[in-house]
Amino acid sequence: MDPTSRVLSAPSKTYAREGAYALALVLAGLFLRLQAFREYGVIRAPDTGGYFTLAGNLRANGVLSLDTAPPYRPTVRRVPGYPAFIAAFLGHPDPARGIVLAQILLDAALIGIVFALARELLRPGFAAAAAALYAFHPEAIRYSHTLLSESLFTFLLTAATWVLVAARRRDDLRFAAAGGLLLGAASTVRAIAFVLPFVVFAPLVLLQPSRRTLSRAAVAAGFSLLLSGPWIIRCSLLAGRFVPLMSGSSMLTYIGSRLDWDQSNDSAFYPKMLADRAGYCLLTGDCPISEIVESDKQLSAETARNIKAAPFRWLLSRVYALRFLLISSFDHGSSSFAALSWREDLLKILSKAAAASVFSIAPLFLGIWGAWARRREAAAAVCAVQCAFMAAFFVAGFTEYRFWLPMTPMLFILAAAGAGAIAETRRFCSKDIV
Repeated sequence: MDPTSRVLSAPSKTYAREGAYALALVLAGLFLRLQAFREYGVIRAPDTGGYFTLAGNLRANGVLSLDTAPPYRPTVRRVPGYPAFIAAFLGHPDPARGIVLAQILLDAALIGIVFALARELLRPGFAAAAAALYAFHPEAIRYSHTLLSESLFTFLLTAATWVLVAARRRDDLRFAAAGGLLLGAASTVRAIAFVLPFVVFAPLVLLQPSRRTLSRAAVAAGFSLLLSGPWIIRCSLLAGRFVPLMSGSSMLTYIGSRLDWDQSNDSAFYPKMLADRAGYCLLTGDCPISEIVESDKQLSAETARNIKAAPFRWLLSRVYALRFLLISSFDHGSSSFAALSWREDLLKILSKAAAASVFSIAPLFLGIWGAWARRREAAAAVCAVQCAFMAAFFVAGFTEYRFWLPMTPMLFILAAAGAGAIAETRRFCSKDIV
């Protein structure tokens, strides 16, 4: 063989081998998700009915409304992305099954995206470890066949992050535009993504301050606004004030400020919220838009008063609430640790503890170390800043692990980076292992 041909074929073999790693993990993740769907079927949550009402009105009446009968009043309590996703399947004989199968395919494809994003930072072995964590993550598997927006949002957000990191490496404005569109799409599924173009590009600009970096950031933000901007204008016109995609986010922070409520038991405090008119409007959306906006302002003011009355206790409660946000005890399909301890079911206790350690606790600490060790690299910085932003945003209010689920792909990448950094410092691997 010609020596030149041998040199040229080496990268091709490397890419083929890495592609085989990624494909194997994607297929393994797809198999697990399909098996879980086969065993447990479609999982419905309290919010599922509202999403289907919105989707039905969007398809039949062309309006995003929570009303089940005329007149179909437009709402500012929800964003349109997930209802539009559902609406695309409503003409099928079994729409719920079609929606879940689509989510499973997206979540399996996300495993490959995690590998690709991790490869921007890590060598193939550690990139495969990050992708494997997501492929086998019990909560990711569960939410792939749950009729909630988690799977769709996680897919869009991680894909956007990968494309924007690639835009920096390639110095390509087209990638920046594509990443912006993906972030815009993500913001129509979860309103919090509206500010993420600025969060994502903050570390990129700091790491490489230049006109070209600012140009990529401007292009990404502009293309993101192509999708989110019209909805912001629509909601603001309906509300008579600026509304960043949806109104009602004060509800979660208000719940977090109620130190007299058990934050781990939503079935106890939701009836209290419904008994209050402002809480009812924000929980159900079954109020005129003007009243929803006023309720949002009212609960924001009450939240500020509650925090001012006991700032130190509130801060301690938020630190304590981090465990509900960042760590899952994997109670779905099983009893809680307390219930298992009462029954002295040692095997199940150990299996739940192992799952919590592998998928929540160890990645959290390794991820913190990985973020610090690789802080000067774009992929790590972007993942770390998004994780920190999401944790700070959600910990201020009522928290559930599903709010954190969209961050797990980035956390697993940082955890793999942390493991690589530890291996490097202990000289178990060569200096270029990561």
